[in-house]
Amino acid sequence: MSVMRNTPHPGRYIEEERAYLDISVQELANALGVPTIEITQLIEERISLTPDMARRLANVIGSTPEMWMRLNHSHRSKRT
Repeated sequence: MSVMRNTPHPGRYIEEERAYLDISVQELANALGVPTIEITQLIEERISLTPDMARRLANVIGSTPEMWMRLNHSHRSKRT
């Protein structure tokens, strides 16, 4: 029998990157050009990633918008 693991919410990766960069949530929000509450809600896994946020994350943290959206899609599809 195979066990399917739930893919982590993108907020977990955002928090890991924020910690690695050693910046505050407010500093990350400022760099992304979004309200601090939006980053807080993503990190706390209370909201899903949007295509706009995926583009912003790709520009500031790295990778591609598609990678961020794949993480989001994978997390959501495993939960249903």
